[in-house]
Amino acid sequence: MMKNKKNPSSPATPYLIMLASFIFRAFYVSMISIYKNQHDGGTPFTAGHLGYITYYINNNAFPNFDVSKVDQFWHPPLHYFLTANFLKAAWYLFPAQNGNYEIAQALPLLYVTLSIYLIHRSLRLLFPDDQRASNIALLFAAFQPSFLFRSATINNDALATLLTIAPLYVLLHLIKADMAEYDFFNQRAIFLSENGKYGFHLISKLRISKFFHIFLMMLFFILGMWTKKSVMLIAVPIGLVFLYEAFNGQKKNLITAIVLFVITLPISLGWYIWMYLKWNIPFNFVWNLEKPDMAMGYIQGLSPLYRILDFSPAHFKYHYVFAGSNVNAIDINPLTLLIKTSANDLWIWSYVDGKVMKLSYIILLLRILFTVIFAASLIILIADRRNKPITHIKNKLAIVSFTITSLVSFYVFAFQNPYICSMNYRYIEPIILCEAIFVGYLASLNRVPRWILSLLTLLLCVASVMKIMYF
Repeated sequence: MMKNKKNPSSPATPYLIMLASFIFRAFYVSMISIYKNQHDGGTPFTAGHLGYITYYINNNAFPNFDVSKVDQFWHPPLHYFLTANFLKAAWYLFPAQNGNYEIAQALPLLYVTLSIYLIHRSLRLLFPDDQRASNIALLFAAFQPSFLFRSATINNDALATLLTIAPLYVLLHLIKADMAEYDFFNQRAIFLSENGKYGFHLISKLRISKFFHIFLMMLFFILGMWTKKSVMLIAVPIGLVFLYEAFNGQKKNLITAIVLFVITLPISLGWYIWMYLKWNIPFNFVWNLEKPDMAMGYIQGLSPLYRILDFSPAHFKYHYVFAGSNVNAIDINPLTLLIKTSANDLWIWSYVDGKVMKLSYIILLLRILFTVIFAASLIILIADRRNKPITHIKNKLAIVSFTITSLVSFYVFAFQNPYICSMNYRYIEPIILCEAIFVGYLASLNRVPRWILSLLTLLLCVASVMKIMYF
């Protein structure tokens, strides 16, 4: 493989980054119990995510009771069904491990690893001539604290993230295929005259490939909706890209997408329709968030505007989320909570001191700096008119619309459900792909010296690794 003369970089570099991050996350998974650092994990003998998995181990069928009455059982079943059957297979193959639920952590570790690989492939699509920018962005994504936490959690977040990033990657790949096809069809008369039947065969192959791309997106969407309903956010960038094509004379993709979407929609909504028809459970149901005494940090009475504009220093008194109430609420701003949970999750790191606490503050500071970088990159990207893959109108439309949709969804959910626990980075974790793209984009511009971005990214990696080692 030839190296780019302007930006020489070994082709092995991204794979070394991914391998190092995998070893880091695997070490964390091997160290953390399945009962520690979880979100609503429960136990195999109670409710929660582990209880839901156990239900499928014992029954292998949909619950035959009102799922709104049992913690976490209202979630779509795909993740729990897969985990249950993975555990049964592992226990059958390794009888000595029978009843050991720790094995289940291998699945989220796999899901996060695949997500990071798809981020790498997406970055290569957008920065084909600038591998150094791509590598800086990959380094940022691969050592994200959020991906670290998710590698050991047995809830449905890791699979939902993978099944959101996957269709977005396929969309970016389809856009690249469309760009190549456009260049090809502009010269097809010359091509056909020189290549005869082969030319017609290639045209047919391109069209089949486009159908396959759209089919893959719809398949991932179905699987995602049967994992977690937040995956529906990916429908916005996909729909906008196809609408843009339709308004610019490319209606075939839109027609294909509409036909497949009409078939896809009832299948993807199957679980939610079943819950509504059987137990009258609404689509937007969230267990416990209608019970102030059952959820963490009830903060009703504070207006959305007050919460948005409250940037008091008290927000950063703690490196973790402070779960207070109306009387002593500190973490009420959705943006500051988004940053804090991306760095140190919820209460998980509240019981640490010494070096681990200092490293947690360093990671929090770095995430604040990167948030500024994301905002600046987003604005510059929207205004950029250069002829580059990253600045192609359809790529920009996909990346920017998914970023904005995710953030709007986060704020709407935070205001509709006034609880501190309803504001967590994990609810929009697939946005890591867009964050990595923004880092790579800024690195490719050379407006900020690359060594600064590289240093900040490396500091985030080192702080994350040292935090786990000391922990």
